Amino acid sequence: MKRLGIIILTLIMSVNLAACSIKDVIGNSDDPNVGVWNAVTASMMGIDSDVAEMFEKGVTLELKAQGKYDMMMDGKKTNGKWSYKDGDLKLSQKGVDFSGHIENSLLILTDMLDIGLDLTFQREGGYAGVAYPENTVTTASEEVGSYKLEEAIEDGETITGEELRAMGFDYYVLINDDGTVVFQTDDLATGTWENGILDLQNEEGGTATLSYEIEGDKLTIDWDGLIMIFIRSSDVSTEQTVNSGGLSKVQQWWHGDWYGYWEVHSVTDDYKDMEDERWECYAEIQMNSDDTGSIYLWEKSGDIAVVDITVSQDGGSGEMGAAFSESGHHWNDEEI
Repeated sequence: MKRLGIIILTLIMSVNLAACSIKDVIGNSDDPNVGVWNAVTASMMGIDSDVAEMFEKGVTLELKAQGKYDMMMDGKKTNGKWSYKDGDLKLSQKGVDFSGHIENSLLILTDMLDIGLDLTFQREGGYAGVAYPENTVTTASEEVGSYKLEEAIEDGETITGEELRAMGFDYYVLINDDGTVVFQTDDLATGTWENGILDLQNEEGGTATLSYEIEGDKLTIDWDGLIMIFIRSSDVSTEQTVNSGGLSKVQQWWHGDWYGYWEVHSVTDDYKDMEDERWECYAEIQMNSDDTGSIYLWEKSGDIAVVDITVSQDGGSGEMGAAFSESGHHWNDEEI
């Protein structure tokens, strides 16, 4: 196999996603909002006070290029994404959102932590005072779509997508209109896309930041000198299409809430009066990306069972296959 093929199969398929092995993308530092902002006053219930009275170790906010930020609050560091438009500033991280505005060389975050706390920041080194560009997530419809690998190039060597598919490796990228992205090699990575940047994470928790460009139907990803070229294509099979959680369309179809009935067959004498009767039933199915999952069954009077399942497209009468089970626990904790 070509050396480039080995590189792809060792580096890309595992999506090592180690920050030390992936080129960090340097953003545009000309944005006047970018920089370090230090909190100087805290206001709560109409009373202004020095930040140190509320946060002994202070509060520092660093707005970075490409819409990322770090915040150090009383010695605890958090990070997330920021956007700025028409004077309004938004900070978003997992489970927590802050909002505020920038005016007169001051950055003000309002109602922080939902306790009516306002923090006022000053920028280190002064403020440029020029017009603010928009810094928002790109959701242009022309970028959204599925892309199959056309070729990969490194050090003058090229391997085509057809060559890889002939070996059983089908690499593609899904850019979704909700700002999420799926990067499928032999391993699966999911994340977000915006302004030419892919932020990815694999199932092992590794992360990476990759730059990309889209011109017409061509998507180009630069992975530390390894150039991967994808072409927009609708030829992505049901089994390959995945959502931001890494589930294929088949898995997505099974995943979620269900309603139906349960009935009893082939019973012992103690349950003869129940045979062939039906009862209303509810279910929640949790699917994994490897076609395994679980189904939790209950009725209005209580739990019925928790069962391990495997979804197979080879069973059933429809294109979404069938779910099979050989293990689990009945409502009385007896093993199935």
